[in-house]
Amino acid sequence: MTERAAEDARFTGLWRRFMDSGDDKWRGLRLKMIPCVVEGNFFVKKLLGDRPVLIKAIKTRYHTGPGYIEVVGDILSSKMATNMWRGVESFAKSLVVDLGFVLEAQAEQELPERLMGTVRFHRINLRKAVPPPTTP
Repeated sequence: MTERAAEDARFTGLWRRFMDSGDDKWRGLRLKMIPCVVEGNFFVKKLLGDRPVLIKAIKTRYHTGPGYIEVVGDILSSKMATNMWRGVESFAKSLVVDLGFVLEAQAEQELPERLMGTVRFHRINLRKAVPPPTTP
């Protein structure tokens, strides 16, 4: 087995557990977000930083289906996340922020961590945002 194939097998095992576990608490201890302020003022760059953070601090719901997972995080469920949001909100139209998502390796056999996905927020006009539908 090549080194690359072994790395992929390690990640695949962790990914399958993440997808199939149904244990949202465990998922929250593994899902990690890596922020990067590409464009923005000094205050926002200092506030958000670029250090990875585990999602466990906020109330999170996971929805899975064949070939996908949807993660819904409620930043208002965490005082720290709410305060960060309030600090960033007024600057949204001038910001470009990238978020990367990885599963945190907690054992050597789970290394190396793999970037699973990214999203870029590019000068968002929050006044045009549409609230998501409420769930019963």
